[in-house]
Amino acid sequence: MCANESTTVGPGHGHGDDLDNTAVESLGSGLFDRGAANDMGYRLAQLDPAARRSRPCPAGRRGGADELMSPAQRTLLGIQRTAGNAAASTLLRQPAPAQAPPQTPLGKWLRELFPFTELLEEWQVRAEVEEGKARHAALKAEHERRLKEIEEHERPHVFKSKGVGETTRVGEGTAGLLQAALAESRVLRPYIKGKLRTSAIPGKVTIHDSDAEFEYSYQKLNEIKDSPAAIEAQARKVRGFYHRRSGTIHLRPGSNLGHALHEAIHKLASPAFFNFYGSFFEEGVCQYFTDRIFEEQRLPPMKTHLYGTELACAKRLAAFATPEVLARAYFIDHTVLLSQLTSRLGLDAGRVKDLAQQGKLCDRLP
Repeated sequence: MCANESTTVGPGHGHGDDLDNTAVESLGSGLFDRGAANDMGYRLAQLDPAARRSRPCPAGRRGGADELMSPAQRTLLGIQRTAGNAAASTLLRQPAPAQAPPQTPLGKWLRELFPFTELLEEWQVRAEVEEGKARHAALKAEHERRLKEIEEHERPHVFKSKGVGETTRVGEGTAGLLQAALAESRVLRPYIKGKLRTSAIPGKVTIHDSDAEFEYSYQKLNEIKDSPAAIEAQARKVRGFYHRRSGTIHLRPGSNLGHALHEAIHKLASPAFFNFYGSFFEEGVCQYFTDRIFEEQRLPPMKTHLYGTELACAKRLAAFATPEVLARAYFIDHTVLLSQLTSRLGLDAGRVKDLAQQGKLCDRLP
């Protein structure tokens, strides 16, 4: 090296780079590794400083550590540089190592315990799937249990919760029970919800003190004109009645909850239904919906009524037109029912009315 010039030893400096890389790689293959090359570079850097400073630089040529080396040393330095460059190039060409997938605590424990856990991976996945299924089944069961509780709480239940049924004798709390049962009815709610506010049952139920008093009220309020014997015979069959003009329900002292509910449904019915279809259909349809109320209260239907024939006809009419159409006709407007009867039976409205009031319309139903 020339005097007053700095020394730089490393790849890219000096004249060792002029060596044939292919030849150097061939010579150095298997002989040098990076540790050996680094050691050689360190020893070359420790050459005598005095000798390097005292040696003059040839004209036109840059001095360096290579000038102080013998030909063999320069060859070795070229091999060092080429081996280092080749190793760096190889490392850059190698793909980045793949990251191991995350492990569950169970998988990590198995890998630490057993060196052959790859054989257990399928078992682990199956176990985790089964565990997930079990959790899902448990959550589903809990969800269904809560839905059942809600359904049980919200379904009509006032009769059941009070321990009453069709044959329970009427008394002081009858009007409130009727109002509650009708208010919570899912069957009738779409058709009577507005009427319950204007036609409330409490305050409109009279339980007479004796049968004689009841029969007198029945005759007087309904203005029945017949022989005393005929009036008495008819009145004895009646367990309760609804007086439309006063909006009151009248019951015998021995009447039961079924009789009272039947009359309460009469109170909510549309007057137009009775005017068009007559008492036969009006009584039968009323008893049909009375039994539907007991059914949704999870109680048996009434057995203590006198409307067997009328009820059988009402059931056929419900099957013909659907219970929803029949409910709308009885409580709100019978236009849809009448349209079905005329179109499907091939009758005009006048003929339908005549047959209904004579109790013969069911003979025409399919």
